[in-house]
Order: sequence, then structure tokens, then C-alpha cells
Amino acid sequence: MTVLIALTGLTSRTGVTTTAVALADAWPGPQTAVVVEADPAGGSLAHLAGGDPHRGLVSLAEAATASRGSRITGRLWDHVQLLGRVPFLAAPDDPVAAAAILAAPAPAIPPPTGRGLADLVVIADCGALDPTSPSAPIIAGADAVLAVVRGDLADPASAGQRIRGTRCRRGAVLLIGSPDTDGFTDALGIPVLGQLPLDRRGASSVLAGDPPGWQERNSLTAAATGVAAALDTRLRPIPSTSTATSALRRWRGFPARFGRRVPGPRSGGPRVYPLHLPLNDYHRAEESPRSASRPEHDYGLEVAATRPPPAEPATLSAQSKISEAMVEAPSTNEPGMAAPPVTVEVFGPLRVRWHTETGAVDITARLTPRGRELLALLALHPEGLTREALVADLWGEQSPRRPANVVNTALARLTAALGAATEGSVSRAVIGDPLRYQLDPTVIATDYWRFADAVRQRRHAGTDTDRHTACRHIVDTASRGVLATDLTAAWVAPVREAARRDTITAVGFLAAAAVDHDPRHALHLLETALEHDPLNELLWRDILRLHARLGEHSAIEGTMNLLAQKLSEIGEQPTQQTRQLAENLRRKAPH
Repeated sequence: MTVLIALTGLTSRTGVTTTAVALADAWPGPQTAVVVEADPAGGSLAHLAGGDPHRGLVSLAEAATASRGSRITGRLWDHVQLLGRVPFLAAPDDPVAAAAILAAPAPAIPPPTGRGLADLVVIADCGALDPTSPSAPIIAGADAVLAVVRGDLADPASAGQRIRGTRCRRGAVLLIGSPDTDGFTDALGIPVLGQLPLDRRGASSVLAGDPPGWQERNSLTAAATGVAAALDTRLRPIPSTSTATSALRRWRGFPARFGRRVPGPRSGGPRVYPLHLPLNDYHRAEESPRSASRPEHDYGLEVAATRPPPAEPATLSAQSKISEAMVEAPSTNEPGMAAPPVTVEVFGPLRVRWHTETGAVDITARLTPRGRELLALLALHPEGLTREALVADLWGEQSPRRPANVVNTALARLTAALGAATEGSVSRAVIGDPLRYQLDPTVIATDYWRFADAVRQRRHAGTDTDRHTACRHIVDTASRGVLATDLTAAWVAPVREAARRDTITAVGFLAAAAVDHDPRHALHLLETALEHDPLNELLWRDILRLHARLGEHSAIEGTMNLLAQKLSEIGEQPTQQTRQLAENLRRKAPH
């Protein structure tokens, strides 16, 4: 039996490719696991293996077309390459060519026959989750779908909503590097198959095709072995013996469709399941006891009621660690220190300004696109970046042959461009040792550093007054808009998501503080937050409540129409809970 497992992530660069290779390498057998690069953003395995990106999906499609329907499955392995001991079908590294081969009509290929061909486990790397992606049919038709989620970067409520929108037949979530599994999955509202560590060294070993002896030493391979065994157990066909009943229970762990619950007993306990338990289906996040006991016409705020408590220092997220690093940076606000001559604004479109005695001068256009991206990358990592991380973010899988030379050249050009744009005022932009690069805080200041520092202060605040002040700074700093809106590089997505989460958390706290004495201000805060999270139904429901509280019942229908329009862009519609709330609030309107 051939089994198709599709892997997808909420954004690019979340570890989907690494996870696919790790699972294929750890597959228990007896079937052979083959990785298929189905990411429309382009393939990378051929480059990593020193192979040919044309040999794979492209050559297979050409052979199938040339055969005109005759059997070609016996020659399937002619199109397979190896990364270490993992066979894979490569996709073109060019995104346009990769999307074209995935979107092209599939030629008529007879069912696979013969030993080793009919017993394949196909693990498709489908890239970022997108209902309009050419790989969407693969996800829809897969025997199982694994949504790879970075627990330290993704917002659980939004992640759960997006994953449920795939409406595939069977699925599960695979968490990557989440320190707070229980809390994350409670908010996610979706059970988790397993968890892989955020092990960069292990990932490098897997993608380098290191021999088993090396791979067995890293935690990623060990964890992938457990996940692969769990998947293998759940995907075995139901036997026609007396054990069929227990096997049926195992299969019922996968839902018939995302968002539909398989009938059965419900548990109020945690929804993080050990690997030996069956997978449950995706489902809508259950209401918290507080919201469940509250009538739908109540004017309390959900977005504030569901905010997690401030994290303890031991469980701070990556975003907080960035903020912690800022403590070590020299403060330009200390007495006796001159303000940096250059500021970089990364909220909203990237803006670089030179401050002179007569005012601020926008010098953004004086920098090259590569220089602007490099400056933004360093601005969004106040603790600095290693050379390897910088190369990986800027060049991705197309790593230069001499990374040290390329990085030094890029930094020299950036410094020269800043010097020319500031009439020689800037002669140095980056500090640090040759292996780690960091913007010089005496020369350059960024709004993101103020944002990160405010996030750190909010998490460590000992009183509501301190927390309120920090939240006000967070919201004010993020008021220019979504982080780096004019950057489309893959590396910016996780940082943008973390900033969005921290902004919504701050908005929730401020709105809850203002709702009783100034509901108009609370409404303004929530409407501003929609710029950062336009699909968050918690925000929309609270806006409905505030309109009703202010007596603006006529605005409820318009708000619902706008929400429906936003959700229709991703093929969704308002939930029953939201529609029922709007109806209840309309009925409460005075006549």
C-alpha cells in the first residue's frame, strides 16, 4: 500500500523540509519512505545533496508525457536521488519553475506495481500553508497531514484557525521547540502528535546526510524516530481479524475532515497526547470556563480574558530573550550620550533617517535592496547574528561558496552607503567580532529595540501600573503598522509573528483596563489591533460587544459584513459563536 503524508507549515522556514527528511530517515519500515519536494517556493535537497534539481519532478513529468500512458513506474527510481540514505524526488530550485511543475496537469500514470513500488511511504514537503498553493491538492488528498508549528513563534489561536481551514481528511500537529506544550496546545485547540526539539546542529546533520552514527547523537533524530513510529502505527490498514475493533479506534484518531469531530467520548483534560495514544481530530477551541459561563450578551472582553499571565523568566519566549539581550546594549538615553545619528524604523515600511541639526532626512532610497534587507535583519536581532545565521537568512539554501567574503563585502557596502548618504557622519555601522555581527547602538537606533525593551518590561512588571506603562509603549511603538511590511524574505515571518503576538497581548491588557471607564478608547485600541491581526475573531467579537455597549447597534451588521469579507479571502466564514453573539446583541437593541 502506498501512503501519502503531507507536511506543511504556517510560514516558510519553520522546519518543514528538515522534518520531512528526518521522518523519512527514521521511518521504521518495511516500506521505503521517499521525500517529494512539493513546495512551490522551490526545492533545496538537490543542492544540499550535490545533485541535479531537474532530476525528480521535472524528469518524471517529462518521462510520463513521453510515455503517453505506458507504464513508467518500473523506472521511478531513475528519477530519485539520495540525501545520505534518504531517497527524494527533487523540485526545481527556482520558485517559478517549481510552482509551474506543481500546477501542471498530472499525466496519466498507471498505479504503481511491483515490490518496492506499491509499498512506498511518500512524504510530501508542501511548504507554507496556503489554500491557493499549487500543493493544496496534495494536502487535500493526503492520507495524513502534519502541520509543523513553531510553538515559540506561532500564535496558538490563529494557528489553530488556519490549520482547521485546510479541511483535509486526517491530520495532526507537530510542535517544534515549544517549551510550554500544555499551555500552547490548550490555546491551539488541536491535539498534538509529538514534539521535535529546536536543534540547529541536529537539523544541519540531517540535511547534510550525515551517516547514522553521527545522526544518532542528536536529539532531533531520536525524537523523529518516535514520531515516525507513531505515524506508522496509525496509518496501518485495518486488519480483517478480531482486532479490527481496536484498529478502528486507532484510525478514528484521524478526523474525516478538519473541523468535524468524530463521535466519541470527550475529555476535559489536556489535549496533548503521548505518542502511544491515538490522534484526535482538529476541532474548534473549546471556550474557557470563564467565557462558557458568561452570557453571550455580556460586554466583557474575550481578547483580554484569554491573555496568558506574564511568563516567568524561566519560560520566556525567543522574543523575550531578544529583549533581554537589549539590556546589555548601551542606552542612548543616558545623560551625556549623544543620540545616534541614524534611526531605522521597521514597523510599517522600512525607513532609514539621518538626523541633522536642521531635521531628519529620509535616506532609505540611498541604500540598495540588499543593503536595506541586511540593515533590517540586524535591526530585528539586537543581540546580533552569527555569520552562519546571517548567510542562512539572506541567501537561504543558495549559500555562497565563500560566505565570509560575501558577508564582509555586503557589510562594507552597507557602511559605505550609509557614509555617503550621511555626508561622512557614519563611518561604522556594525560592531562585534568577526564571527558575530551587531548594529552599533551609538550610531544606529531602531524602533524595534524600544519595542523589545517594552516587551521585556511588561513580562517582568511587578505591578499593573508598570505593566500598563510597558503595554502603552508596545502599542505606541507598533502603531506605524505591521512589522517590515515591505519585506517578503522568509526570515522576517517568525519575528513579525512574535511582534504581532506581543502587540495583541498589550492591546488586550489596555482594552481591559479601559473598557469600564472609557469604552470608546477600548474600541479604538481593538480596531487598531485589527491592522496587525485582521482574522482574529476574538478581536471582532469584542468590537461587536463594545459597539453594543456604546449603543451603536447599527454598527453590528457592518462589522459582521467586514469580518465576513476578510474571512472569505481565505475561504472561511465567521464561526457560529460569532454569528450567535451578533444576533444576541442585535436583539438587545432598544426598539
